[in-house]
Amino acid sequence: MPSLNHLWAIILAAGEGKRLESFRVAETERPVPKQFRAFDGHESMLRWTVRRAAALVPKERVVCIVAQGHQSWWQSQLSDLPAGNIVVQPRNKGTAVGILLPLLTVLQRDPSAAVLVLPSDHSVENEELLLEVLRNASRLAQADSQRVVLVGVDATQDATDYGWIVPGIAAAYPMVRGVSKFCEKPDLFTTQRLRRRGALVNSLIMAASGRALLNLFSEAVPGLVEQVAFHKQGRAGSPAEIQRIYDGLSFHDFSREVLERSTEHLLVYPAPTACGWSDLGTPRRMSRFLDRHQAAAA
Repeated sequence: MPSLNHLWAIILAAGEGKRLESFRVAETERPVPKQFRAFDGHESMLRWTVRRAAALVPKERVVCIVAQGHQSWWQSQLSDLPAGNIVVQPRNKGTAVGILLPLLTVLQRDPSAAVLVLPSDHSVENEELLLEVLRNASRLAQADSQRVVLVGVDATQDATDYGWIVPGIAAAYPMVRGVSKFCEKPDLFTTQRLRRRGALVNSLIMAASGRALLNLFSEAVPGLVEQVAFHKQGRAGSPAEIQRIYDGLSFHDFSREVLERSTEHLLVYPAPTACGWSDLGTPRRMSRFLDRHQAAAA
């Protein structure tokens, strides 16, 4: 397997966290996006993710996308990253744009880059086990530079708010399969049927050569790369220019508009259940997480 010398980590931290607005900061009662909250009483979920990324690559190769309206939270929490590694978007235009913007930033600096995409709202019980998965997925992506490696996890329940990956034929690497189908947030009946077929939850953690991921965008959503490619012109983009570009962008969902249309370019690598992965994306999952941590601290 190749080394990780050209590996960059992209952290997705621009989410609005609307599903968890009921979890508020006691002092202010102001809703706080979940990635900035310290649910374990120590570190925020964003800091968990920065630490996870920094265990794999130097912080000079950690790029984070954030929302302009969240600056009061991310400014201090990302103070240990180079300022140029923080990509600020003026408004939410969907997960496709949220991944594409930092990807273009990375490719501008390192055209040979491979990328590891890490959402900033994941809880993991066994970090070392997940890091092993991330290293393997990243090396696999560099070995198979034409395809994107999705990290899939077993679901403990029939959750309808996930994307589901149906594994296809075995690939030429241990534990790795092709992808026969991708289904984003199906209804309960479809979810149960997918689980019986051995489908895995899409964690939205993925590894790929930067060019392979860029090609996915170009094929699935024609014209989108060109709309936001000011980063490729060797310009950082002034706030006014970025605002103008965002004004002309439509909303694009990465899972529905890119992954669902690109199964022939995808591989899936399963993460062991023992990782204890959760996206803490609903009040119910958050409550279970808090109950476990409170019991452990008692």
